[in-house]
Amino acid sequence: MLKRHHVYLIAVFLYATFIFYLSSIPNPPSPVSYGLMRQIYHFLSRVGLGFLAYPFYLYILFPDKFIHFFLYLGFGTILNLAIKSYRSGFLASASLSLFLGSVYAASDEIHQIFTPFRSASLSDFFADFLGILFAQVLMLTAYRISDLIKIKRKKVGIEKS
Repeated sequence: MLKRHHVYLIAVFLYATFIFYLSSIPNPPSPVSYGLMRQIYHFLSRVGLGFLAYPFYLYILFPDKFIHFFLYLGFGTILNLAIKSYRSGFLASASLSLFLGSVYAASDEIHQIFTPFRSASLSDFFADFLGILFAQVLMLTAYRISDLIKIKRKKVGIEKS
């Protein structure tokens, strides 16, 4: 029977394979239509919700970097879960996730040098790194909220007794 850390390890492997596959394609597909993002941005701007339109504007300006960020946000999250299932401390799992994710992102950029119509880019690596880093921040926030909920439940349980 598969244990939780085995499932996370398989998920990391599959996600890394998916990234490798996307990097092997000379012209990978975009998950979201550029035109759709422009329409959403213009709609939100027109109805006075410009602050909500900003992420869509960033996608319009830097679609490639936006995709890199979110692709590695997912990778950093799964990597953290896998490492945390082996180690108990968040700092250790976040640090190791950031390190391993960054090494993989760098190797992915090197891989793209050998892919026709693709090239390595420091700005792509930076977007990848930011995605991994933001994943660690999100995971820390989730762990802290979970800890607070557990503490609150214990207090409520003690008060009811």
